[in-house]
Amino acid sequence: MARDALALCLVSFTFISKSLSLDSVSEETGTTQKDQLSKAVGYICFVVGLFCAIYSPLKYLRNIRRISTRYPFAQAGAWTFTVGMILGTLIMIVLVLAYTTMPV
Repeated sequence: MARDALALCLVSFTFISKSLSLDSVSEETGTTQKDQLSKAVGYICFVVGLFCAIYSPLKYLRNIRRISTRYPFAQAGAWTFTVGMILGTLIMIVLVLAYTTMPV
């Protein structure tokens, strides 16, 4: 999960830097709607990546403690993975559609 947090932070910096690039600033309006969307997606990805970076070590330590005390616990199964993948895919489709269909 730490790799995911790092990847999300890198994606967020990419979106934020794209919204701040000189090519994306028009002289008449200042910024476009795509730039605002890029910046918003970048900040959201950064917050989610930061949450993952904090949550994953805590979950790891909790699982180590449970294993060492032989506490019975169930890991997330196929259902949790499937729902997460479907929701993640839907979110990415919505973001791509919003980004590509937004007028310049």
